[in-house]
Amino acid sequence: MATSFVIGKGTKVRIAMLPLGSEIEPIPATLTIGVAAIAKDIIDPATITLASALPANFKAPAGSFIQFIAPTTGKSVLVQLKTDAVAADTTLTVFSIPEAIAAASTAVYPLKLGGRTNANLSRSGNRTAVVDFDSDGYSKGLTTSIENGISFAGNWLPQDAGFATAEFALQELRQVYVWLELPKISDAYTTGRIYEGPASLTSIPLEIAADGVITGNIEASFEGKPKYTPDTAIA
Repeated sequence: MATSFVIGKGTKVRIAMLPLGSEIEPIPATLTIGVAAIAKDIIDPATITLASALPANFKAPAGSFIQFIAPTTGKSVLVQLKTDAVAADTTLTVFSIPEAIAAASTAVYPLKLGGRTNANLSRSGNRTAVVDFDSDGYSKGLTTSIENGISFAGNWLPQDAGFATAEFALQELRQVYVWLELPKISDAYTTGRIYEGPASLTSIPLEIAADGVITGNIEASFEGKPKYTPDTAIA
């Protein structure tokens, strides 16, 4: 029987900072600028007007970064929310707008982690062993707890909203929600399997070499059992 390997290219990694006290999966949304460009404004606070209201149950907490990308040039502008962005809002309050944002620019939420070169899902069980008088000195035991970790190695992209949000969340001791979506295993499927859940960030080192690309790796531990969605077959 032939072995069918799966190449890691096309793997998707997303992240969102969670509101305080919540571990609920964030609602996705595409944020769009209207027909008029948003002017540069470096005076705190600054306001960004959206083409339409944010969807029901949406919430992006203050401190999150949003990355608007122009539709024709691909120019990226990074802003940080000063207040929560919630359902029905038609404006965003940010600390500043460092550059003009082109008309019809869009931002996708939750945030894609760009520049990733590797993703690892670790699963380790803690075994409790016992020895009694009748076991002849041989131990028996059970796995009594499981820890799930996840890491995303990659290059540091200074305009990447996902990485900037992860840095902010770690500094503020905030939880995040992460998604790891693998490539589909064959053309019989529309998407690959997904591992997701609330997580605590544990490490975000920046490695800076004089003769190399700056890298920024992310490590986290899932809170409890991560949600697993199998590969989605074509209907």
